[in-house]
Amino acid sequence: MIQQDYLERLTQQVAKVLARLIGKDWENALLDIEQVYHNWLPFKREEALKQLPAYLLDWLIVEQKCSIQHIEVLAELLYVEGVYLYEQSIGEESRDRLIKAVRLFEYVDEQSEIFSFDRQNKIARAKELLDH
Repeated sequence: MIQQDYLERLTQQVAKVLARLIGKDWENALLDIEQVYHNWLPFKREEALKQLPAYLLDWLIVEQKCSIQHIEVLAELLYVEGVYLYEQSIGEESRDRLIKAVRLFEYVDEQSEIFSFDRQNKIARAKELLDH
């Protein structure tokens, strides 16, 4: 029940970000993303973005003491940003976000007892965008 409540609230926050992005309101979407970081994660957005993809997971687990839920929240945010940046033809930043998102989603997939079609679809979509 607690996990379901947590995921519902997170989903609502991510949906709000997506709605802003659909309207191409990047500045407000970025503010919403920052708010999700502030409300749900024990570190700032800039700290996560400066981590190299190969070291991000270790940084999250060892240094930030993140739970699987924190890692999934970050994966969602990186995925949303990566897709948006891809659509805006901002390749290097998009690629960085999507690579990180895939690694985190795959970790969550391995560690979670709950199978998620949504997570699998996001992994597949991110990999598809990375292959272009």
